[in-house]
Amino acid sequence: MEPLRAGLYARIRLEDALDLAMQGHALASLAEQRGWRVVRTEHETAGETVRKLPALERVLAAANAGELDVVVAWKLDRIARSLPELVSVLDGLAAGGVSVATLADDFDFTGERGPELMRILRTLAAFERVTHRDRVRSGLARTGQTVGRPASARQHLPEARRLAAQGHSQREIARRLGIHPKTVARLLAEKAR
Repeated sequence: MEPLRAGLYARIRLEDALDLAMQGHALASLAEQRGWRVVRTEHETAGETVRKLPALERVLAAANAGELDVVVAWKLDRIARSLPELVSVLDGLAAGGVSVATLADDFDFTGERGPELMRILRTLAAFERVTHRDRVRSGLARTGQTVGRPASARQHLPEARRLAAQGHSQREIARRLGIHPKTVARLLAEKAR
């Protein structure tokens, strides 16, 4: 049987004291222990709030292009920032026949436990989405705000049209009416119908 083609992804946070080279070496050792052939290695350093991770994007692109069989990372939190996002990434990789393995938190989706681990993560992600939604709704209720688009947005249509005709920007109209700029855009789009 051909060894799995592994893509190693090492990342440290600027705030961490971990050594990037040490992390990369540890991932290579894990791949060697499992009998996987390393065909790609990507390293990067990024701050906690950085949204764009080019090295991770390159590894995922290689996986999606069929160049990898397994993505190896230090921990699952290096692959995604939230549990729902992680499940989405893992499902996307799995659809292309690519698994994930981590060293520090010892997840390995390549073996027999892979489908069971995914079921558990999907359940936890669904739980996280529901509890987050409930927390948001609870917080809005405490402040007296409603959830969703206000049904009263249409009452602003005449005034939004008048202000737009005077040359005001959608952002300015939104500020004056106390509604979201996207609501203003939607209202003004109704004018064209």
